[in-house]
Amino acid sequence: MNDCVALGIWYFQGLLTPAIACVVAYIAWQQSRTAAGKVKLDLFDRRFRVLEEVRKILGIMTRNGDVTGDEIALFRSETMPAEFLMGPEVKEYLDEVYKHAVNLHSAKEQLRGLFDTHASSEMREKPANAQEEEMNWVMNQFIVVKEKFRKYLDISKL
Repeated sequence: MNDCVALGIWYFQGLLTPAIACVVAYIAWQQSRTAAGKVKLDLFDRRFRVLEEVRKILGIMTRNGDVTGDEIALFRSETMPAEFLMGPEVKEYLDEVYKHAVNLHSAKEQLRGLFDTHASSEMREKPANAQEEEMNWVMNQFIVVKEKFRKYLDISKL
């Protein structure tokens, strides 16, 4: 009987090592899946922050009919990582938003200056038209921006 018990213990010890190895391998596999999920979540968060900055600047432009130089600079610095997080079409779109923000600010400043000097309505017409064109562009962007970012924020494709 002692020989049977000793033999059973010996077999149990022999099987224990592979069993522990399987458990450790399973835990390592689960940790790698968790780490991969965290990377995807971090990537999503960083991309979403860029989208929020675009919506923020568009909202400011819509609400105020203008945007300050500081807001434009902040937009540029906050969206700079997009070049490394998304494709070139998003970078081009961000450059386009930046350009329109600058144009709107410039037109608004010109118009403000012309009002301060009591310029004629003919002189105010060009910057007023430029401001109107920029505002029309901005108003159309709330739909466009979703499409520009959709493929980068689709969680099923991360």
